[in-house]
Amino acid sequence: MGHCLERIEVETGSRPRTFSYPAGRTCRSALGWFEAAGIELAMTTVTGTNRATGDRYLMRRLDGGYLCVEDRFIATHARLELSGALNWAARFRIYREGS
Repeated sequence: MGHCLERIEVETGSRPRTFSYPAGRTCRSALGWFEAAGIELAMTTVTGTNRATGDRYLMRRLDGGYLCVEDRFIATHARLELSGALNWAARFRIYREGS
């Protein structure tokens, strides 16, 4: 992983501060390495929300497919989600089988 970070830094001019586990597979033994390498957070593919007290190297994520309409990303939807404005409305979502 160290070699990859160095290569990304050489090619982009910027050292990565985040990491995404390959295929979401976490590795407990890498957690100490992240901090030493300057990685600030790492993303898993585990669905869910994150709390301020959670492990920053085991961040969960949400499927953002609902931010698209007909396979087109809608920036306004993303801004609403990031602002927290959709949290209230999400309580009333109805999930239908096959949706």
